[in-house]
Amino acid sequence: MQNSDSPDPTTDSAPDSSPTEMTIEQWLESLRRTDRTFYNMMAMEVWSIAKSMDTLIPGFWSKFMENRQLAVKKFVNDRQTPPAGLRLEDLGNPEDQPNDPPLN
Repeated sequence: MQNSDSPDPTTDSAPDSSPTEMTIEQWLESLRRTDRTFYNMMAMEVWSIAKSMDTLIPGFWSKFMENRQLAVKKFVNDRQTPPAGLRLEDLGNPEDQPNDPPLN
């Protein structure tokens, strides 16, 4: 006896929905659709959080965007300037270093 909630594999009306029968183009289109859906859902979640916060704290969204803009500018500036750490040129030539006596 078969459960009425589970689909009957013998009466499947879309035989090309099987993953093994999909072409590469179909796989790519499916991936693109999934990717668009994912980003649309993320955008909807961000919007709903921002709308809720803006309702609770008027001006939240404009302050958030202002802070985001400053953070992006800082990120871009940090990426353009090399880190102020140890550089390879600062190490010098290995032959210039005194030899340490071996430890016994």
